[in-house]
Amino acid sequence: MKMNRFKQRVSCLVLALSLMVGLGLFDNNTNNQYLENTIFTVEVQAKKANVDITYYDSAKTLKNKETVTTYHSNGKKKKVTVYKYNKANQVKYIIKETVYHSTGKLKSLTTYYDNALVKERETRVKEYLTANKYGVITSHILKVDHSKRTREKYFYQKNTKYSSKKEKSLVRIDYYAYNYGTKKQVKTGYSTYKNGKKVKTDILLKNVPYYNQKKEGYLSGCEFFSLRMALAYKGVKVKAETLYNNMNKSMSKPYKKNGVWYWDNPDKMFLGDPKKLMLKDANWGINPKGLLPLATMYRDAKIKENASLTYIQNQLREGNPVIVWGSARFNKPGNFFYFTDTDGNKRFTYGNFHVYLVIGMDDKTVTIKDPYYEGTKVISRSQFKQSYEKYGKKVMSIL
Repeated sequence: MKMNRFKQRVSCLVLALSLMVGLGLFDNNTNNQYLENTIFTVEVQAKKANVDITYYDSAKTLKNKETVTTYHSNGKKKKVTVYKYNKANQVKYIIKETVYHSTGKLKSLTTYYDNALVKERETRVKEYLTANKYGVITSHILKVDHSKRTREKYFYQKNTKYSSKKEKSLVRIDYYAYNYGTKKQVKTGYSTYKNGKKVKTDILLKNVPYYNQKKEGYLSGCEFFSLRMALAYKGVKVKAETLYNNMNKSMSKPYKKNGVWYWDNPDKMFLGDPKKLMLKDANWGINPKGLLPLATMYRDAKIKENASLTYIQNQLREGNPVIVWGSARFNKPGNFFYFTDTDGNKRFTYGNFHVYLVIGMDDKTVTIKDPYYEGTKVISRSQFKQSYEKYGKKVMSIL
């Protein structure tokens, strides 16, 4: 009987040691690369293991405690909450950290981007919320991946306590973007809320340089002059002559054969010469696909067709000026010219074609930098939609 009890105790000890080795508790060097100042408490119950992960500061004061429940089937992990583990059951990835005041009230809640190594916590923060000892929210910030830069700041009604329904107490969100060209973080706008429902959004990119194509002798160069302004905002200053020389141009007019008009492909080059006056059938323009190679010589850029107003506004919120293919003076497009390009595609142009730069948008208006006419101009959303919808809502964002 004593021998059986001894064997049972030895078996339990071996099992406990195996679990501790499996969790990496005796491998300090390996364990510390994942999570420092951590105490693991393991309780084994059949195929279920509860792991309490407890954080202490330098004064040995309890800072944070999370209970992670894992379910095993044939020795393999089936479900893990809050943390992810490697094969040795060591904490490797961290998803969320919660810290409490001594009163038991929430002190801070940190959410991380997916697959954030614990040792990378400072540079992988997605969202950070703090509250005072009464549980009232004192700050709430959304951050940018791989940096400490702010992306959004949340503001709440006075004395809002943290809860799953905290969004209903939102009063404002401020938006921020980092301009990698100028190496500055800028505020791009804000949204206001009433009872948690968005009632207003106002986005505006400030200090966007202005260039006038007429004054510099490029009568139909609105595409690359809009690009020039966007690049300058991103910290890349390029001369108009340089852009002109680097852009693909056909320098030709359309020709008629067997009753059909033919011209070059505007997805590949500028139709005509940007220095000359634009007409529906002469010196007409270039599409986003044709302008993209020129843009990406200096900055990252992306194009989109059928772009909604929400898409444009979101690009602006991210700090990206948006080049839009529309119409002169934002009038309804008219005086159409139909042709077939050199690749066999059916195309059309129109006499009041124009391209401009969008730098701002709120719930009622759109702010434009127009390289040919009024400089900076604020127009209604309905005017803007009338201008850019006919040609397929084509836009290019400079990143």
